Amino acid sequence: MAGKKRSVSKQTLAKAGQLHVGIDLHKKFLQVAVMNQNGTILFEDRVDNDWDVIKKFFARFPQNSR
Repeated sequence: MAGKKRSVSKQTLAKAGQLHVGIDLHKKFLQVAVMNQNGTILFEDRVDNDWDVIKKFFARFPQNSR
């Protein structure tokens, strides 16, 4: 689903309940899709394959995420 990139806050993710994250690894970037327990895609994003960028991206998820 190209073009579904949206900004999602920590608060929104915390209220979403159980999340499922799909990560497609490419040479220069990760393609990430996040959906809720009902299968609704909350957002998709492309993340550069740079450790600092990846950490910043996943920092928006609740602390108890696994």
